[in-house]
Amino acid sequence: MKILLLNASNTLNYGSMMLAENFITYFDPEQRHEFFVETDRPDETARRLRDATSHPKIEAGIGSWSLRGAAGKVKMLLGILFPKRLKVDADLIAVLGGDDFTEDHGWRALVSQLLRLNLFTPPVCFIGQSMGPFFSFRKPLCKLLLSRADRIVLRDTISYDFCKSLGLRNISKMPDLAFAPLAREAQADTSDRAGSVCFFPSELIWRFSPSKSRDDCIGFYEKALTLLSERFKSVLVLPHVLRPDSSDDRKMVEELSARVVRENITYTTDILTPAEVRGLISASDVIVTGRMHPAVSAVSCGVPVIAFAYSEKYHGVIARDCGLEPYVLDIRKIPFGELEQVFRKALDLLEKQPPQLAKTAEEKRQSVYSSMKEIREWYRS
Repeated sequence: MKILLLNASNTLNYGSMMLAENFITYFDPEQRHEFFVETDRPDETARRLRDATSHPKIEAGIGSWSLRGAAGKVKMLLGILFPKRLKVDADLIAVLGGDDFTEDHGWRALVSQLLRLNLFTPPVCFIGQSMGPFFSFRKPLCKLLLSRADRIVLRDTISYDFCKSLGLRNISKMPDLAFAPLAREAQADTSDRAGSVCFFPSELIWRFSPSKSRDDCIGFYEKALTLLSERFKSVLVLPHVLRPDSSDDRKMVEELSARVVRENITYTTDILTPAEVRGLISASDVIVTGRMHPAVSAVSCGVPVIAFAYSEKYHGVIARDCGLEPYVLDIRKIPFGELEQVFRKALDLLEKQPPQLAKTAEEKRQSVYSSMKEIREWYRS
């Protein structure tokens, strides 16, 4: 059987890569299936995923059925006006998780993707999604388009409740795939890491702030790093998304390395694997992040985390479903000028009453295992 993976094109977004490698690992533990990943970087994508999973049957590229570019838009428009299904060389299309099917990044791409997926012939399964809320005409339109999917697996209670309120019957719930262990998850040497922090600055979040000022964001990061360096033995600053250029966290890391110079702060922009990043997280005492999946990894490793949220996915996946509401700070609602004090209070609370995450982590892992087993059985039937 051949599985087409969508939304897994960028392995230099470590969150996206974790979802892809864990789907491959837990959907096909016996390595019987073939996987094709849609991407414009085929060699890099296939190599990194093969290395991460040890799965030999992973290919990547752009298929003849692709609807990318101007020609693809014309093909999609014709398919909508004159209904005609596109044949895809696959037995199942797995659309991997993220927040693409929300309105956090605008509604045009949301509608375009759903229209595209409605043109394909093989069964379509959404895996580990945040979805909604939808507004205006998008609410009935998205309900119609999503009702045609063969299966929708939501990754948080907020998304599930919203989709249920739409009347969708093809839905179920599973924690984010990255809560489960990675195939090559390394156990880092923690002997000299006591009192350490991993800090993940995001190049993206300032665009969602009230001021929409990158300088304000950098100013806040400087203050946060200074505070962390005063309270902890060591701080490691590293990126979690290295592509595309507009969201490359290495830019923030490099700027901060020139602005905040302290003996106990280390900066790195090396290209890593998600397993290597998770090893660093598991060896830390606290994680502070502007990206969501370092927070997921932190919970999976039982490490307390403070997250700067820029979309609803944080509130569903981390705040509500992990019981970490006090530690999810929404930069859409808190100006950077006020965020320092809010961050300080969250850090005080975390140090005074660190959340106990071992039980949460185990529940998430077991839920992913059972849900993926159910999805495998559904597919086989």
